[in-house]
Amino acid sequence: MKILMGRKSNGGRRKPVAFTLVEVVIAVGIFFMAMFAILGVLSQCIRSVRSLQMDSPTAGMVAAMAMANPKWEEGSDSGDFGDFYPDYTWETQTNLYEGITPGEDGNQPPVFELDIIIKHKGAVASALSVLHYSPDSPLKAGGGRKL
Repeated sequence: MKILMGRKSNGGRRKPVAFTLVEVVIAVGIFFMAMFAILGVLSQCIRSVRSLQMDSPTAGMVAAMAMANPKWEEGSDSGDFGDFYPDYTWETQTNLYEGITPGEDGNQPPVFELDIIIKHKGAVASALSVLHYSPDSPLKAGGGRKL
């Protein structure tokens, strides 16, 4: 085995050329940080792909349908997903959100709370609660809704 020789030092002898322990430790540390970062990104990608492959409806699907409505009202609603997801049903409950103080005119801003429950054969499969600002929804003084 051949040892690489460096340049001559002041004494006339050659010093062996090699990495110091500190340089090796720093290089290994950088390598492992890069590997853990790559593995973290990979696991997030795998988790995202799995969530896209779910073969069941989520409360977010119902929330997306509800957001298309410009005027909201208090009340409840329910339904199913037809032939797309048999044995799945959804229920919603919409209430005026009371966590906001009325303005100077005594009217509460039109913020609604939508509670969504997805059930599979009667058991809760998914649930979600959403706050929605609906400026087109009429309100009466004191924070209640106009009928």
